[in-house]
Amino acid sequence: MRDVLQLFHTVRYLRGEQVWFQLWNRLKRRLVKPQKFFERYRPPPLADAQSYDSPFLRPEIGLNRSQSLLQGDFCFVNQWESSSWPPEWDDQDRPKLWAYNLHYFDWIFTLEFADATIAITDWIEHCRPSRHTSGWEPYPTSLRIINWLGYFVLSPIHRESVTPRWRDVLWNSLALQTDWLSRNLERHLLGNHLFENGVALCLMGSVYTGDRADRWYALGRKVIDRELKAQFGADGMHVELAPMYHVRMVYLLQLLCQFGRDELRESCQPVSRRARKALAVMTHPDGEIALFNDSVLGVYHRSDELIDSMTTSGRLKCGPLELPEAGYFGYRSPEGDYVMVKAGRIGLNYQPGHAHGDLFSFEMSVRGRRIFTDTGIGAYVPGDARALTRSTAAHNTVEIEGEDQADFWDCFRVGRRPRIVTRTWEPREKGFLLDVVHDGYERLPCRARCRRRLSLCMETREFRICDELTARSFPVAYCIYLHLHPDCRVVITGLREARVDTVSGETLKVCYEGEGELGVSESPYFDRFGVARPRAVLTFTGTMDEDPRMVEMCLSF
Repeated sequence: MRDVLQLFHTVRYLRGEQVWFQLWNRLKRRLVKPQKFFERYRPPPLADAQSYDSPFLRPEIGLNRSQSLLQGDFCFVNQWESSSWPPEWDDQDRPKLWAYNLHYFDWIFTLEFADATIAITDWIEHCRPSRHTSGWEPYPTSLRIINWLGYFVLSPIHRESVTPRWRDVLWNSLALQTDWLSRNLERHLLGNHLFENGVALCLMGSVYTGDRADRWYALGRKVIDRELKAQFGADGMHVELAPMYHVRMVYLLQLLCQFGRDELRESCQPVSRRARKALAVMTHPDGEIALFNDSVLGVYHRSDELIDSMTTSGRLKCGPLELPEAGYFGYRSPEGDYVMVKAGRIGLNYQPGHAHGDLFSFEMSVRGRRIFTDTGIGAYVPGDARALTRSTAAHNTVEIEGEDQADFWDCFRVGRRPRIVTRTWEPREKGFLLDVVHDGYERLPCRARCRRRLSLCMETREFRICDELTARSFPVAYCIYLHLHPDCRVVITGLREARVDTVSGETLKVCYEGEGELGVSESPYFDRFGVARPRAVLTFTGTMDEDPRMVEMCLSF
C-alpha cells in the first residue's frame, strides 16, 4: 500500500503531456527501429554556414588534456578510465553518466584540429542511431551538436582549417543527428533536457541556411519560446532551483544571444539578463555557486566567468539578496561575507529529479571563505551516496524523527514533498529577517511542523536562527545540523557552545539555547561530483515531549 501511495504522490504532479510522452516513449521502443531510420536516411544538400566574428565560449573541459586523451585516458565525473585512441564509444561496462560525457564531446576543445577530426570521423563510422547506445539518446546528441558546431563552425581559428571534404562529412553527420533529435525530443522529461534539445535545433537552424535549416529552426524556436516562459521565473532563476544547472542555462542563453537568428536573440536577451543577475545572487565571494539541490563545482563554468559584465569594479552586488519566486534569500557584504537561505519549493513539481531535502538550509562564507556548506552530489545512480546527498540530514536544517522533509525514492523520484505555509522576508540595510514555515513533516504520524526564523545583523556580526517545532503527538525526536567546510575545525567549548576555526585564522562562535545535546560527527562533502572529502558536522539533538519546542542558535562571526 505504501508503494502505491508513493507512486501516486509522485505522478500526481506530472503534466498531461509528460504522461502521454512517457507512454509513447515506451511504446516507441518496441515499434520503432532506429536502424531503419539510418538505412533510409538521405542527407539534405550541403548548406552554407554563417560566419561569426564573436568567439565561441567553449564548455568546461574538466581534467582532460590532449596528451592524456591521445594516450586513451579520459576523465569524466572525476573518474579516470583507460580506453584507446580514438576511444571505445560503446563500452557497456562503463557507468552511464561517464558514457554520456564521452559522447558530449566537451573534451574536443582541448585537441588540435587534426586530432579532433580523427575522433569525430571515428565516431561517425562506428556509432549508428540506436536506442541501446548512450551516444544517440537525445540529451547527449544535443550537447554533441552544440559542441561540434562550436569547434568547427563557430570558432574562427578552426573554421579556416575546414577542407571541402571535411565540410561535407561534418554536414552529413550533423544533419543526420539533428533530424534524429527532431524526432526524439525529451517531452517526457521537460526541464533542462528539453531546453538543450531546443537550443541544438535553434543553433543548427541559425548557423546553416536552407529549407532543412528553416525546419530545424522552426521546431527549435517553438520549444525555446515555450520553455523560456516555463523554465525561468520572473526573478531569473531556473525553475529546477539547482545553481549548477542554472549555470548551464545561462551559458545556453548566451549561445542563443550570440549565434541565434535576430528575432531569437531579441526574445532571449531579456531572459538572459535576468538569469545572469540570478546567478550573481547565487554566487559566493570565491566566484563559485552555492551548492543547493544537485550542484557541484567543476562541471560547468565558474559563475564569475558568465556574470562578469554584471559586476561593478570586480564586486558583486552587496546588501540584501532575494530571488522571491525561487525562494532564495540572503545577504552579501563588501568584506566577503555571504549568507544564502533556501526558503521556497524544494524543486520543480513536475520534474523534481534534482531536488534535495534542504528547506531552510543555508550556506555561509565569512571573509571570502566558505564556512557552512551544503553537501553537493555523491552520485547519480542508486546507492548510499545518492540517498545521502538528497537527504535532510545532509543539509543545514532540522530533521524530525530521522525522516526526510520529502519522500525521496529511486535516484530522481519524489513522492510527497513539503510546501511553504507562510513566509515573511524583511530586507534591512545591514542584514535581514526571514520567518518561514513548512509542512513537510505533517505526513508523519506525529504531524510535526517546523518554523525557522533567521536574523542576520552585520553591525553585531551575528546570525541568529530560531527553530520552533510543533507536533500533534509525542515524543518527537529532532536533530539540527550544521555542516562545516573541510577547511574548518570545530571544538566543543561548553555544554551548548562550540568554536569554529578556519585556515585563514578566523574564529566563529556557535551558541545554542534550548533543550538538547550538542555533538560533533563527520559527513562527506561532495563539492566535486562523486569525490568525498570528510568534514565536521555540529549536531544538536533532543526529544520534544511538549508543544512547542524552541531551539535558538547564534553564530557570531
